[in-house]
Amino acid sequence: MTKIARVLLAAALSLSLAGPGSASDKKKDEADFVALLKELPGDYDNLAQTESEEGGQHAAVMLSIKPLNVQTVGKLVLYVRETAADDPRRLLAQRIWILERDKEHHFVQHVYLFKEPQRWMHAGDDPLLMQSLLPDDISQLVGCEMLWTRTDTGFTAALRPQGCRTAATSAGMLIETAATLNGDDLSMNEQQPGAGGHVTPEADPALAYHFQRRGG
Repeated sequence: MTKIARVLLAAALSLSLAGPGSASDKKKDEADFVALLKELPGDYDNLAQTESEEGGQHAAVMLSIKPLNVQTVGKLVLYVRETAADDPRRLLAQRIWILERDKEHHFVQHVYLFKEPQRWMHAGDDPLLMQSLLPDDISQLVGCEMLWTRTDTGFTAALRPQGCRTAATSAGMLIETAATLNGDDLSMNEQQPGAGGHVTPEADPALAYHFQRRGG
């Protein structure tokens, strides 16, 4: 486990869970939340999916989810980057996820976009660049939070039931609407905002990207 990952897990353990509930329930919530923080980060690709498809419905993508120790924007911060599998220099998307536990015992993933994407294009190759990240550098997709839940085999996540409306409607922008994490397998559904930037919570399983954690 990297030093940054250890820092984030320590931060997770230091956060108290407010609201009603027995001590055993809170302890289980804490353990599940720490497990999610340990299991979610990593480097993934969907090459097994694309190689088995005949119609080429999905692009070959590399997905990197890395913990950041950037206290200026949050305690539990992840940098999410998608690139073309055959050219890591071709950036497809990048996000900041900030995770927290709320009073309703949800594990909440807040999604942020970079206000100046070009400035952060090489952040994946330059960890020191992220140390300069400030709250004014990112904008939250309000209402587009993903709620993670523990399952028998791992974790699942979905948009809040009311859906979300994005702050930006630039062509090609995709928003995560559902996810499933089972060990080294991560499936993610993405949706392009419709009229007015509206994103619905419904997820089409046929459109999901099926990622597998890369060795090492």
